[in-house]
Amino acid sequence: MSVLSPSSLRACYAFLRECPPFSAWKLPQPEFVVFKVARTKQLRGWYVYHRGGHTINISAGTISHTSHLVMTMAHEMIHLHLKQSGGDRGGEHNSTFNRLARRVCAEHGWDPMLF
Repeated sequence: MSVLSPSSLRACYAFLRECPPFSAWKLPQPEFVVFKVARTKQLRGWYVYHRGGHTINISAGTISHTSHLVMTMAHEMIHLHLKQSGGDRGGEHNSTFNRLARRVCAEHGWDPMLF
């Protein structure tokens, strides 16, 4: 993908936030989440909760298509939701995360193996 910026990440988050199942999760408004563009080639994205604030990092080093961005953002939004709802277990992909990921993939027509 040619241009990733905090603004484009915010727009992606805002779009997904309006879509099921995210729309039922009462996720924070985009202005209450920090969006950062990273350059690593090791991770597509990661979510951080620090001192009461949510940060979603997406790596321009691994995101090459819009579809990758949207799926990665959705993945990190599950982590945010789990943190917010008390289901977070240190960012691991536990059974709760996997159940929500299957639901998101079914809703958006994504292959869970690629998610």
